[in-house]
Parts: sequence; C-alpha cells; structure tokens
Amino acid sequence: MSFFDGIRSLFTARKAEDIQNGENVVDVIDTSGVPDEQTADEFVTWVKSELERRRNDRQAFELQWLLNANFLAGHQYCEINPRSHEIEEIEPEYDFLERGVYNRIAPLYDTRMANLRNVRYLMTVKPATGDLDDLAKADISTGLLRYTQRNVNWDSLKDRIYGWSELTGTAFVLSWWDAHAGRLIGTVQEETGGTRDICEGDLVCGILSPYEVFPESVYKETVDEQRNLITDQVLDAGAIYDLYGLRVEGRACDRYVVTPISGAGGYGLDTFSSTVMATKTERVDGCEHVITFYEPPTKKFADGRMAIIIGEKLYYYGVLPYERVPIVAVKCKAVAGQFFGKSFIQELIPLQRAYNGCKNQLHDYIKSIVGEPILIPDGAVESEELDEMIMRGIAPNQIINYKNEFGTPSRLRHYGIPTEIVNEMNQLAQDMEYAAGISQLMVYGSAPSGVTSGTAIESLRQIDNTRLSLTSENMRSAVKELAVKWLHIYKRYAAGVRVCNAVGVNAVGGVLTWMADDINSYDVVFDTENELITSEETQKQNFITAMQMGLFSDENGVVPVEIREKLIEQMRINGYSQIMTQNREQIQNAQRENSFFESGVIPERYIYDDDAVHLNEHLKYALQYRFRMLRQKNPEYCKYFDQHIDEHRAAIAEKEQEAMARAMAMQSNNNTERRM
Repeated sequence: MSFFDGIRSLFTARKAEDIQNGENVVDVIDTSGVPDEQTADEFVTWVKSELERRRNDRQAFELQWLLNANFLAGHQYCEINPRSHEIEEIEPEYDFLERGVYNRIAPLYDTRMANLRNVRYLMTVKPATGDLDDLAKADISTGLLRYTQRNVNWDSLKDRIYGWSELTGTAFVLSWWDAHAGRLIGTVQEETGGTRDICEGDLVCGILSPYEVFPESVYKETVDEQRNLITDQVLDAGAIYDLYGLRVEGRACDRYVVTPISGAGGYGLDTFSSTVMATKTERVDGCEHVITFYEPPTKKFADGRMAIIIGEKLYYYGVLPYERVPIVAVKCKAVAGQFFGKSFIQELIPLQRAYNGCKNQLHDYIKSIVGEPILIPDGAVESEELDEMIMRGIAPNQIINYKNEFGTPSRLRHYGIPTEIVNEMNQLAQDMEYAAGISQLMVYGSAPSGVTSGTAIESLRQIDNTRLSLTSENMRSAVKELAVKWLHIYKRYAAGVRVCNAVGVNAVGGVLTWMADDINSYDVVFDTENELITSEETQKQNFITAMQMGLFSDENGVVPVEIREKLIEQMRINGYSQIMTQNREQIQNAQRENSFFESGVIPERYIYDDDAVHLNEHLKYALQYRFRMLRQKNPEYCKYFDQHIDEHRAAIAEKEQEAMARAMAMQSNNNTERRM
C-alpha cells in the first residue's frame, strides 16, 4: 500500500466537490511565523513559499544525489555546474581520445548491499518493571513488533531502505495507521444505499526518497529537531482521483526519471553500444503536486498540525494524528550538523574519474600500437593517397606506392607500457575498495597477495566488517526508533481485543492476543549483536562455549528451560520448531495458572505438566510484590498455591529418586554379571 493510501484512510476529509467549488476546508488557521489569522488560501501560499525556500536550501544536496545516481548507472562524464545548478556533460578534449567508462562503483555498491542484507533486526521489548504482568506485556509488545515486520514485508522494505541510503546517503520510512487495513469486522449501510466495509485497522509503512522530504533546516540533524517537515510528491491525475476522490486537470510537472543516453565510445565515437542510463529531471504532463505538512506538538499547537495540499487547494487541515512526526531517517553515513546523510559513492567519484583516465590512457596507447603508424618522408606518397590513408587508416596487406628517391617508409617505434600507469590503476582500484569500506577479500572472496595466514585473513575480515558496520549501526538505531513509533501508534489507535498471527524467531508461529493497554514499555533492544561486528556463527559458538562452561546452570547444575530452548534454537536441531513450541506451551500454561489464581481459581497439577517448567514459573510469580501483597490480605488462600508448588517439587523429587533407583539397579546388575 502506498503512502497516500494511508494518508487517505487517516482522516475523514471534506468531499472533493466542496473543494472544487472553492469552499475552504478551514475558515481560520493560526500558524507561527505568519499573521495570526489566515484563510485556507493564505495558508497554502505560506506552505508553498516555505517549500520553495527549502528547495533552494537543499539544492546542493540534490545535485550531489543526481551525480551519485549517474555515476552508479555508468554515466560518468558529467559534473555539477555551480553556476547553472545543473548536471552537465563533460565534453572530450580531443575527438581521437578514448572515453570509455569502467564502472567500479556498481560492483562495490552490490557488494555492500549483499553484506548489509546479512544483518537481522529482530527486536525485544524490555519490561517496564519486574512484575509478571509487565513481563507478559513486554512479551506481547515483542510479538507485536515481529508481527508488524512480517506484515509490512520487512525484508523487501529493508532492501529499499538500503538502496536509497546507499545511493543518496539518506532514506526515510513513513509509518501510519490505515483504517481500511486489517481484519474485516463488518459492513455498514451508507446513506446513498450502498454498503461500506468496516475493518479493525492496522499499521503500515512505506519509503520516502530524500527528493520528497524538505526539512525546516538542513543543519538540524534529526527529524525530531525540526519545527516542521514538508513532503512533496508528484502524482498523475488518475492516481490522485483513486486515492483522494479529487478530480484535477493535471499539468506539466518535473519528475526524476532514469533514461538512456548515448555515451562516448572508443576514439570519441557515439555508438549504440556505449548507451548508458542517466538520472535527470523531465517535464511530465497530466500530473500534480501533493504536499503534506507535518508539525510536531509545540507550545502554540499542543497537538501538533498536519495539512495536505493538492495543487492549489487545501485537502485536509487538522491536528497531527501521532505524538511525533511519523518519519524516521536512515543514513548511510551521518554528517555532524546536517540533516541529510552522506553516500559512500560521493567519496568514490573522484577516484572513479582518475581510474577511467588511467584505463583510457592505457587503451589509447594499445590502440596506437595496433594501428601501426607509418612514417612517410614528405613527398614520397601522392597527397590524395596520403589523405585517404589518414582518413580511413591502413588496411591489412595494403600496398603503398611511394617515390624511392624520398626514402623508404618506416614504422613508428613503440616503447613498452610504463609501469607507473599500471601501478597507479591498481592503486586506484584498492583506494576505491578502501573508501567503500570493503576489501579484496569481500569483493573477490580471495585474500590479497601475500596474506596466507588464517589469523591474518580473519583479522582482515573483521576490519572489513567493522568499517561496514558503521552503516548497519545507523540502520539499527533507526530501526529501534521506528519500533518505538510503531508501538506508540498501536497504543493510540488499536481498539478492543485484537488477534493476529505472530511468527517469532526461526518461524515458530502462534496466535497473539492483545489490546492497547498491553503496551506499556518502549525500551526496545535487539536480540542479537550486529552480525557485521560479531558474525552469527561467532555468536552461536560463544553461546555454546558459555553453555559448556556451565555459566547458565543453577547451583544444582540444572540448565533452565528457557536457556535450553535458546540452545536448541542456536543449534538448528531437526524439528526444533516443534520442540520450542512445546516448551512455550508449558510456560504459557504455567503463566495462565498464575493469572487464574489471582482470579480465585486454585491450580491443579496436570498429568502432562512439565514440573520443572511449572515450578520455575510459579516461583517467579511467588517472588513478585503482587503475590506478597495477596498473601498479606488472604494468607489462607495463598497456602493453596504453596501446596501446588510443593506438588511440583514432590513430583520432581520422585522422578529423581526413580532415576537414581534405576541407575543403582543397572549398576547392581552389571556387578553381578562381572562376578559370574
């Protein structure tokens, strides 16, 4: 679902025909920085003037993004003109010079993307307090985050985020509550005689490119520091009608497009084979601007503000439907004092230009050797024949007629290719890998020459991952911020008891039943370390080593069931999903008994209970402050819970005695057999 689908479902806007007839959506608008009283038209004028001011302030960044896109696509003979503020072609100095493009940025981009995709973003919500109720609510919030990641197709969304952040330096994620999403609840009768579906609503999110985001100041680093934010997108008239029910005539608008252009081939010849893709702006007919204005809560506007402008009309004006602006910025490289991040491509552009220059000079020299230039004494060949040779070149086995008295034609002597050119070209290739945060080991899968030690190779791999992890850490910080905003949106808009299919770690699924009151903590942490800093295999080995050292065992040498479940998960044992599901069911049954006991239901030991799991969960509940208060109010009633705990202890002790008896019996039988 697109960004505009969510915006449309957020609000009950005025009818399209009312707006077309010129009726103001609001009569008076109070806004900071302008006169206290404004009509809707005056507010639209103010927002558009602000948009143009911000467009001018952001122009240098936008030109750099376009240059990055062109170099990534292979259009590398272009440059930013600081006077015209456009991307212009670089004309060849001489027509006969080679002007090939040897794009090393594209494979480095693919390598970075492939390694960044290895980072996982499974999150856990820490409980607000140590009470069992808060622990259970934290588990619900954790399951809700994982359900949301699956529901918004997080893997695909993550790739698009990385694509924009790697290309331009910044990507933006917009989250909103879609009243038309989620499970169908029922239908209602419309006044017109038709019916309308009623859904429970759900959270959705989408990507905004940096071309569409205009901050109040490009020198404030975060979204929350901006006093307001404007987004501007260009849609065709048909899409606007489908999304908003508003008919617009459309006009010619500038849109960024990727289009093929002719590149310079060998010896400056424009050929179809040298066509490359370039990014630039073009005028497209039948479109219109859709502008959205976000202002977070301030002293003047306690609930914040939000407005949607389509063309010249105000489509919606009202309070901001969320506590904060629902946009999160993801940066490739953060720059101190700047709102937009920096792409790694920006650092590669001068190196790529130098690499193309060295490569082209090398090819110029090779082609001059292959062409076999011939030195002909002046007057030895007729001028017409000499002109034809110069224009068309000398064909193989061509006969040259010359006057013997002027001397014999000879071939131009060639010297070997200077090693400095080859060395410089190789050094530039290494410099580009270093600037991109990767090395030969990551690009080619082989260690550099001279590096044969396993320790040295592993050290080189860790250095690569550490440099690349700067980008992934920026992503992890943004994902945590995004998760907090998701929880706030669910807390505000989820009504009643909701049921969703949640899939946890390693595809262990289940049904999650929750309501808005279950969200009471926004302390989000990741389940694993950054895989680029500590690989998944290393994390797995560290966990197993700690397990073998007995660091997870209690005083009796028993490993808690949750630790055993984590070990099963790490070892990827066959059928681990079913084993984990059984353990989870045992834990949930014990927790339900704890909850039922508070409601007056005395728990009874069930024949299929795992006594160790139940004893552990009951003891955690008995140590809570709530249970101690219940014991003070009704000590006789709490004795039943003590008896229930004693039943589990007795069952465990009985099983241990039976195991010891069987062991002694087997030992006795073995001794008897040896005597015989």
